[in-house]
Amino acid sequence: MSVLGFLKTKTFRVTAIVAALVGAYALAGFVVAPKLVRSALLKDIPETIGVTPAVGDIRINPFLFQVTVDKFSLTTPGGEKLLGFDRLFIDFELSSIWHWAYSFAAIDITSPFVNAAVAKDGSLNLMQLRPKTPAKPDEKSGPLPAIRIASFKVSRGAMSYEDHSQPDVFAERLEPVNFELRDFTTGAEGGQFNLTAASKLGEHIEWHGHVSVQPIESDGEFRIDGLLAHTLWEYLEDKLNFVVNSGAIDLAATYKFSANGGPAKGGAPDGRPAILQVDVSKVALTDLTVRPKDSQTDWIAVPALAVTGTTVDLAAHRAHVDLVSITGIRLLTWLEPDGSFNLMKLTQGPSPAGPPPVAPPAQPGASAAPAAAPWQFDLRQFEIHDATLSAEDRTVHPGVKAVLAPFSLQVKGVSQDLSKPVSVTLDTRIDGNGLLAINGEVTPQPAMADLSMKLSGCALAAIQPYIAQHTEMTLLDGRLGAEAKLHYGAQKNTPTLQFSGNINIEKLH
Repeated sequence: MSVLGFLKTKTFRVTAIVAALVGAYALAGFVVAPKLVRSALLKDIPETIGVTPAVGDIRINPFLFQVTVDKFSLTTPGGEKLLGFDRLFIDFELSSIWHWAYSFAAIDITSPFVNAAVAKDGSLNLMQLRPKTPAKPDEKSGPLPAIRIASFKVSRGAMSYEDHSQPDVFAERLEPVNFELRDFTTGAEGGQFNLTAASKLGEHIEWHGHVSVQPIESDGEFRIDGLLAHTLWEYLEDKLNFVVNSGAIDLAATYKFSANGGPAKGGAPDGRPAILQVDVSKVALTDLTVRPKDSQTDWIAVPALAVTGTTVDLAAHRAHVDLVSITGIRLLTWLEPDGSFNLMKLTQGPSPAGPPPVAPPAQPGASAAPAAAPWQFDLRQFEIHDATLSAEDRTVHPGVKAVLAPFSLQVKGVSQDLSKPVSVTLDTRIDGNGLLAINGEVTPQPAMADLSMKLSGCALAAIQPYIAQHTEMTLLDGRLGAEAKLHYGAQKNTPTLQFSGNINIEKLH
């Protein structure tokens, strides 16, 4: 058959039509579609949220159902970049047809960034991403469309935060931030995720687990390693009256969360309260130092603090801690001449400028919100080991000073129920020679105590400034010892303080 004859055949016509359709499809996908997408982005985004978009190359492969977008960013009218990325890659699957869901083999975002900033007036720049026209209150959003994502990855991300509302600008940056979500669906199955982030100071965050969006639920584990206490102090500096120059925090915990509450409680519309359960397996604080802002001397030094066995149940309003252990703490304490305690200065915030705010008057007929159920808290055991406590009384002259080291304390059974007795055990040396040991039970409310005390070798010459206030005697030497039982409690027909035991004094001069 000649070429002219073949051109007149039905096979050629069908082939030519198919080729033309494929060519038109390829032209539309490779050439036309990217231009339409670019035009839509540059036009619709400013009309919707009032920021200026910028976008680099857009490539679409209509045969592989893949989309690549380069160099995208959103910028405020003032020229500030809010967020963006270097590259977005989307691999859409044709299997969406029989899965009855939008299916994606992969969604990859490379080098995304978010720049959050709080202005001096307290406004957040990211709020400019809100739609210009808010949704009407009576509009109800329907369920999310069915979506399947085999792999969603964020690589080499960066998050920066600046707060200009503080007297001193606070700035922090996490980089790199990596995130991966695997085998995710918008159904109850959800998917597995993993998030890691680090700061330039070596602080590290890791968070992994399971998440679903219909219903909103998540469970997993998160870790924080090497979080600098100075970073937290910098953010709160203007509200605190002390300086934290060192200290690192490590934390490890597991959690379960379900947003099953009604609209008034911030959850799903079924009326049940949100559920959050957190089990903190470890909180460790190392090398913390604290001093007042007007001092060059550390008043508190904590080489090691550990909190283990912490559980928090938001729905049940209950918190429990197995053990709080502090090792090697050093405290520098004294009573000022006016009788005030120096460490209380650390708890006082800077004096606010201007008069205190006045609460608005209550509206007539307004009913108070129902009180939430009280929280229940208990601490099984609190321990202090190898501490050094330097205590001085500056209300007398010369001042009376004592050093308790090594100081050990153990308290068991602490809770918010102040009527329950607490077990106390204390053991320390006094100025290197004296020994003091106390153990027993103390009830905070009503105040009551049953204690056994043993004291030996306590130097009496240290109390000479008190004696000199009332007598002409000079106490040069003496060692005080005692072994006794103490009972304190306001009971009918009995003294408030009862003492039974032996007291001895040696080498009195």
